[in-house]
Amino acid sequence: MHPRFGILIQLVPAQKSKIDELYTESLSRIPDGAAKGDGVTLGEQVAALIQADRAGDATNAPDTYRPITAPGVWIPTQPPLFPQYAQAKPWGMQSADKFRPGPPPQLTSALYARDYNETKELGGTKSAKRTQQQTDAVRFWTQSNFGPSWSEAARQLSMWKGLSLAENARLFALFNMSIANTFITDWDAKFHYNFWRPITAIRNGDRDNNDATERDAG
Repeated sequence: MHPRFGILIQLVPAQKSKIDELYTESLSRIPDGAAKGDGVTLGEQVAALIQADRAGDATNAPDTYRPITAPGVWIPTQPPLFPQYAQAKPWGMQSADKFRPGPPPQLTSALYARDYNETKELGGTKSAKRTQQQTDAVRFWTQSNFGPSWSEAARQLSMWKGLSLAENARLFALFNMSIANTFITDWDAKFHYNFWRPITAIRNGDRDNNDATERDAG
């Protein structure tokens, strides 16, 4: 069995009959013989190895993250998206900290003030400096799920290149592995440094001990 069919059955067992139908149909186009049999055997072995390797990857670990403040003081309760990925096993590398960026600048530094003001000027709802093209780009890439946008770009690239079935299988496997790794490395850095988000920083610019960061409460 091809690895993707073996994994699909593991992930969505309720659709096994449909998966089996598609699998049988795909095999029917391949001539019977030793090569076909060897391919089926290899696919089953690869599927089993992948499933075993990812069984303890922690991506399905319970979400135990919670922000903490003083007892009795209100705090936003909207949970972050996939925080468990901060400890998840990445694809193709030993650990997420391999690509962990350097620490954010000190709040009192000129570099922090520069970045603060750039974000404030370009990111404001009524920014006079942000171009329409920049606004459109942000709206496009901050959809409720950016995955479909990247997938569509990959599909268009595949069609333009005229990739074969095997080449597409490799492309989309690597593509989705890389997306998973971006979540993992992103959350690793986020929870390692625990640095505030721009909206929090700008609303509290009077509390960072930096005279070059003017607060904007709105």
